[in-house]
Amino acid sequence: MIDVDGSEATFIKKMERYFNNDIHYVVNSFYDESIKMVEAGGFDIIGHFDKIRA
Repeated sequence: MIDVDGSEATFIKKMERYFNNDIHYVVNSFYDESIKMVEAGGFDIIGHFDKIRA
């Protein structure tokens, strides 16, 4: 798991290091992991589901 909080510069470094500088990979991974979380359940509220934005 890689957090996406923090500064833009930190996000860019993580994108380069962990996602081969591919924003589509970042977005797809975010939603794939979010879906897994929803399917697993055990909570009532999902926070920051809007983290990906233009």
